[in-house]
Amino acid sequence: MQSIESGSQKLFTGHSDNILTFTVDQADEYMTSSQKDSPLIRIWRVSSQECIALVKSFEEPCSILHFSLADKALLGVTCSRPRSKLILWDTSFLKLKGDISII
Repeated sequence: MQSIESGSQKLFTGHSDNILTFTVDQADEYMTSSQKDSPLIRIWRVSSQECIALVKSFEEPCSILHFSLADKALLGVTCSRPRSKLILWDTSFLKLKGDISII
């Protein structure tokens, strides 16, 4: 990840294949990412570049990830055929316990 203001870069290690998508929450505290050919989503603490959680989407990777405006939920979308799937995780406990659950 690269800062637009300073140009500095942070390296987040842990994926073993190409990253399909990532998103950062409104407060720039957490980032989520998904990789090609894996249903696992990584949740990172941006300040420490540490992967704090792994969550499983469906059987296919998420092509879209997005935090809600209040950072209370994370939306994941799979774009597989014949139909796409949506999954919504409650992220309100992320700061307290480093845990999220499916809504």
